[in-house]
Amino acid sequence: MFLCFLTLSLINTEQCKVDTDCPSEKSCEQGHCIDPCTLRGACGANALCKTVLHRPRCSCPSCFIGRPQVECKPDPKCTDESSSVPRDPQEQILCANDNDCPDSLQCGEYGQCVDPCQNPQFICRGHKKCETRRHQPLCVCKTGFIVNEYGELTCAPEKRECYRDDDCASNMACAEGKCRNPCIVRVGRTPICSANKSCEVQNHRPVCICMKDCQPSVSICLRDAGCPTGLACRNYQCVDPCEFAQCAPNSPCIVEDHKPICKFCPPGFIADSRYGCQKET
Repeated sequence: MFLCFLTLSLINTEQCKVDTDCPSEKSCEQGHCIDPCTLRGACGANALCKTVLHRPRCSCPSCFIGRPQVECKPDPKCTDESSSVPRDPQEQILCANDNDCPDSLQCGEYGQCVDPCQNPQFICRGHKKCETRRHQPLCVCKTGFIVNEYGELTCAPEKRECYRDDDCASNMACAEGKCRNPCIVRVGRTPICSANKSCEVQNHRPVCICMKDCQPSVSICLRDAGCPTGLACRNYQCVDPCEFAQCAPNSPCIVEDHKPICKFCPPGFIADSRYGCQKET
């Protein structure tokens, strides 16, 4: 009976050899262009059928779930039409490829436009969320970017504990919007201090304190007040600030209260690195 029906349906149809000889909503069957959705078994029971690029695309109608190629069954969790809660219209968009879907969706394996961010296998970690752009899922920052303690751009946390070091306790530093111990580094990063030194936080900054095999000649400082008046604190070391000053040849550099000062020698005087200007003899 089915063969007779198919034979009768082919009367007065377009002849073809391949699918491309037919319109996109038809396929070539036994030398004739027909709608493949009219063939028995094109889709499962209760499924909707739409021909896309010569092929039948099956989908379950609203309030039905299942495999549309096999059978669609009523969804017990579905909200009926009398409810005030509307169903998502995106579930009913049929497609053959991603271009048939909005940019925020992609064509799923069952010929329907779906949100790839709903795929449980696609996970965004840290302070990131999933967004679909040009049909592809991407992990993007939830609340913008910040610069971490290594000078790298990273995602900002949803709730900031701090914006600057002064927002934290003196033994903590502001890193990625949170107050953290700057002596603690991430796995794989180079430690702040060498093995024979201990890291301590002073005024939001990590300071390495020698614990063993120390050299007595090496000292550290935190500010100029920790050095003799003729020296200044640079990189936790007491050094002569005149080494970094740029004075004219006839202007000797002297240190006053830890600060380098260029002195100008008038005519008849010569520059002396220790005593400033000395009268010529």
